Amino acid sequence: MAKTLRRAGLTLGAIVVLGAIGYTALVQYGLHKSYPQALQPESGAALQDQIKRGEYVARLSDCTACHTAQGGQAFAGGYRLETLFGAILSSNITLDKETGIGNWTQEQFDRAVRHGVGSHGYLYAAMPYNAYAKLTDRDLTDLWAYIRTIPAVKNEVVKNQLPFPFNQRWTLAGWNLMLFDDAVFKPTLNKSAEINRGAYLVDGPGHCAACHTSKNLLGGDSNSYLQGGTLEGWHAPDLTPNPHVGLGS
Repeated sequence: MAKTLRRAGLTLGAIVVLGAIGYTALVQYGLHKSYPQALQPESGAALQDQIKRGEYVARLSDCTACHTAQGGQAFAGGYRLETLFGAILSSNITLDKETGIGNWTQEQFDRAVRHGVGSHGYLYAAMPYNAYAKLTDRDLTDLWAYIRTIPAVKNEVVKNQLPFPFNQRWTLAGWNLMLFDDAVFKPTLNKSAEINRGAYLVDGPGHCAACHTSKNLLGGDSNSYLQGGTLEGWHAPDLTPNPHVGLGS
């Protein structure tokens, strides 16, 4: 009996050790994975057109809403987001080199926006990178071209104010493994261009599910896609064709 218990204990210990090693490898892989850029900002007159397109993408993505604190300067961060797990303050995304993203490359910007990894580690899904992951290479590059025109604002933000253990960003590698798909949007071949464009806006930059889909216990989207959700005391209604509580009528 004692030998059986000892063997079971050793087996369990080995499983725990191997699991810890595997998870550590997963964390490091996510933090150091590279994302080569297919496109780069234009120059000259073409750049001005690109900046206008990037501003359009920024408006679609509602960047200002979360990255501007009440009474603060645009894109300088500090907006307080109350989540199921505690408060998160949005980051400064102006070009200030000390408190913003003035030292970032386009690849670093892409890593944060579409893949959920910032300069300080994994991002919380309060930043809807799970939707922005669907941005096309062109829209991502256009957005970066526009972001680079925003004046630098020096504003230090203590972004992570979550209690332990939620303040441990490395745990989000597991969240991403279970709940995050970083695939770029692909049109459905048997759907019209208009429907595909709408799907891209809803599931990508518009990130409608962030509010209009209820969340599970881990803070990820539930299976009740666009059937309504409650966030920070506000109820986002059902957007489905349901004739009683949705848009069907």
